[in-house]
Amino acid sequence: MKKIIVIFVFLLTVIVADSTINNASQALSVSELQQGVLMENAINIKTPGYRTIKIVAYNDEKTGKKVVKRTNVFSSGPLVITNRPFDLSIEGSGFFVLSDGRGGVFLTRDGRFQVNSSMQMVSLSGGLFVLDESDSPIGLSGSTAIQVDSKGYVYGSDGNVITRLKIVNVIGVDKLRSVNNVMFYVDVIDEGQLFIPEDFVIRQGSYESSNVDYNKLMVELADKTLYTANTQMIQTRLKMLDSLNGLVNQN
Repeated sequence: MKKIIVIFVFLLTVIVADSTINNASQALSVSELQQGVLMENAINIKTPGYRTIKIVAYNDEKTGKKVVKRTNVFSSGPLVITNRPFDLSIEGSGFFVLSDGRGGVFLTRDGRFQVNSSMQMVSLSGGLFVLDESDSPIGLSGSTAIQVDSKGYVYGSDGNVITRLKIVNVIGVDKLRSVNNVMFYVDVIDEGQLFIPEDFVIRQGSYESSNVDYNKLMVELADKTLYTANTQMIQTRLKMLDSLNGLVNQN
């Protein structure tokens, strides 16, 4: 009878411990992902146009399972003044629109541009074409002494308007898919989410840096309380199971 009671207590403890370990393991997994994201943010703290990554965890109503996903924070980063004519930044909402020339269209806040051998305005990183309002690559017709006004109009050395930069925003930034957390795109089905904002201002001679909050990042990197607590919980439950297992075997 004593052995039966011990076995019953053992099985009950196993069920409770398994549930506890499972919950702690899920939390530990999220914590590990969070640490990885924090390190990625730290590495890119000075990457122009980089948007901070964060981990979002929620319970799926249909499956009842916890879902963990990476998403980006689209707040503005600080401006870096360069006085280079092809460095542009956006104050307010919106993104520059780039094309790879093969149908791929990308959105970015990294406004470091240059001129290629065909006198077209391209991104400094990757050499993607900068698009104008007609969705065409911006050609400078031999003029490199450009001026860009606050609304994105591009003027040649003769003072005439060459074209206007295409600036767009997205209804619901959660629709944006990340390429490298600097460039983003929307699925074809979501193209209707794009619109032209009215509250943007273009600043020539500067670019936008990463929007990673250094002070907040340092605090988050130093805080391992949740990770440690879950690890200790799992270790305690496993020791308890070992002890009960030994007790059963003795009886």
